[in-house]
Amino acid sequence: EMTDYQVEWQAGSRGLVLSFMVPDLDALLARAPADSVLVPARQAPWGHRLALLLDPDGTRLEFAQPREDTTAGQED
Repeated sequence: EMTDYQVEWQAGSRGLVLSFMVPDLDALLARAPADSVLVPARQAPWGHRLALLLDPDGTRLEFAQPREDTTAGQED
C-alpha cells in the first residue's frame, strides 16, 4: 500500500521533473504563486523536505531542502 506521500507525488510527477536543492524550502514556497504548487512541502522518507511546483511553461520543478544533520558537532 502506498503512503499519502507516494500517492500525491505520483499524481504530480508524470514526465520530466527538474530537481533543485535549496537551503530554505519554506522561503521559496512563500515567494511562489499559490497556483504553481502541485504538491506542498512534504517530508520524504529519506529525510529531505520536498515540494513539487509547475512553472509557466508546464515543466514540473521539484525543490528539496536537505535534512538537518542533527549529529553535527557531536563526537562518538
